[in-house]
Amino acid sequence: MRKFHPIRLFVLTFLPGASAALLLGVLATASAPGLAPAVLLSFGFLAFALAVGLAASPSGPGGAGPVLALLDLRRNRCRYAFVFAVAAAGFAVLALRLAAAFGFDLPLAVNAGHVLLALAVLFVAAWIQIGEAACSKGAVRRALLGDHGES
Repeated sequence: MRKFHPIRLFVLTFLPGASAALLLGVLATASAPGLAPAVLLSFGFLAFALAVGLAASPSGPGGAGPVLALLDLRRNRCRYAFVFAVAAAGFAVLALRLAAAFGFDLPLAVNAGHVLLALAVLFVAAWIQIGEAACSKGAVRRALLGDHGES
């Protein structure tokens, strides 16, 4: 049996979504520079939420049984939320720096305060989403029924 890998699944789903959000932000800069930060942040957060949702799905791909995956999510909830938040914030800072290096002038400043605020918001969002996916009674019921089949 293969181990459940939510971090790998998160990275593989977040990077394309965040890249698309960056592209939309760059495109919005040309036509509506005032709205470009809102477009970039909202689509970036949407990509983050979708990636966390997919990575926190105990019945998702990975080869482990749904019960073992659910127990792994519950046991490592804090670690997964932290890694997801750090990965997303790190990619965002790197992407914004690279966009500025290539001449795209996004009206979005990044400093230490912004990064810490983003880490806090992303950690809480991931914590809540993982909690709903792995710690609710419905999630436990779905995992147990998935292992034994529905009667």
